[in-house]
Amino acid sequence: MSSENDIQKEQNELITMALESVSSDDDANLLLEGKLVDALLIKASVQVENRNGVMIFLFSLAKGDLLQVYSAFGNSPLLNRIRTFENVSQFLLDLIDAIKAGGIERALSDRIGRVMYKGLDRQTILSEFPKIEKKDYSNICEIIQLVINTELKIKTAKIQLDVEKISSLKFRVNNPLASVYTPISNPYTEAKKSAPIVVAPENNVSQEKAKAENLINDVQKNYKKVLMCKTVVAPVAGIDFENLKENMKLLFVLPFQTKEEIAIAKSVGAVAKDGTNKPITGEFLKIVTGGKNEYHIFAKGPNGTLLRAFEERPVKLAVSKKTSQTSKKDEHSELGKMMSIIVGILLVLVIILFFMYLA
Repeated sequence: MSSENDIQKEQNELITMALESVSSDDDANLLLEGKLVDALLIKASVQVENRNGVMIFLFSLAKGDLLQVYSAFGNSPLLNRIRTFENVSQFLLDLIDAIKAGGIERALSDRIGRVMYKGLDRQTILSEFPKIEKKDYSNICEIIQLVINTELKIKTAKIQLDVEKISSLKFRVNNPLASVYTPISNPYTEAKKSAPIVVAPENNVSQEKAKAENLINDVQKNYKKVLMCKTVVAPVAGIDFENLKENMKLLFVLPFQTKEEIAIAKSVGAVAKDGTNKPITGEFLKIVTGGKNEYHIFAKGPNGTLLRAFEERPVKLAVSKKTSQTSKKDEHSELGKMMSIIVGILLVLVIILFFMYLA
C-alpha cells in the first residue's frame, strides 16, 4: 500500500512541476510523456571582478517564469574553463567537477542567484524571447550584467551565454548536478509562503522617482539618440559632482561587447586604431538625482548624441586632458592678474610713503 502511495505522491509532484511551466493539463500530460519541449536553458559564464562564475537559468517558454537557477562563483580555475557552447550534459559534468574541486563561495553564489528571480521577471523575459529565438543574446546579456552590477555595486561584470530548448521536467528530474549542488531558492516565493504582507509607505519615494523621470525626459527629448555608457572615475585628479560646470569635458566609456555596440562605438569615434575601445569626450549638461543612491549624469556626445551614465554615489569624474590644461592655464592667468594688482598696489603705497617722507 505504501509503495502505491509513494508512486501516487511522485506522480503528483511531477504534475505540479509540469504545471509550473505550462498553462494547461493537456500540455502537462504531453510534458509528462516526453512529447513537449517547454523551456529555455541559459548556460552563462560570468566574470565578477576577480571571481569566475557559472550560472544556469531555466525559463518557461509559455509563462516566462524563471523556474530554476544554479549559481556557482569562486576562485576555482575550473570555472573559467567551462564553455557555454558545450551541450547541456557536458556543461553539467564540467560544472560538477569544478564544484567538487572546491573554491566555490556559496554566500556570493547565493546572493547573485537569489537576485536573479527579481531582475529576470516574467515581463522582461517574455519580451526577450523573440530576440533569443533569433540567437540575438545581446539584450539578455546586458540585463543579467546590470542585475549583477546593481546588486554588487560594481561595473565590471562580464557575461557570455548560450541557449538551448529542452524539457523542463527532464532537466529538473534527471539533472546530475542536483545531487551535489542545490539550486537557488526563489526568495519571493518563500516570502509569500511565510511572511505576512506588509504595505510600506512609498508615496514620497514614488513622487521623487516621478520627478526624476520628468527631468530625465526633459534632457533626452532634444536628442534623437541616447547612448548608455559608464563614467570614468578618477579618485585623485577627478572633479567632484558639486564642482562640475556646464560644458566641462568629461570622459565616458561605451559598451563594447556585441557587434551592435562596436558599430555604435565606431560611429562616435570610440574605437582606437588597434580596434580596442577608448573613452570619448562629452560636454557636461547636468546631473539628475533620482532619490537615495541614484545619480544620472548627462553630457552632450559626438554627432549630436546624448551620453547618459549612472552612479550610485557621488564620485570624482575624469575630465579630458584638454580641459585640465585649459583650467590650469586659467588658474595661471588669474594668478598673473592677481600678482599684477598686488604689485600695482605696492608701488602706489611706496610712492605715497616717499612723498610723505619728503614732506
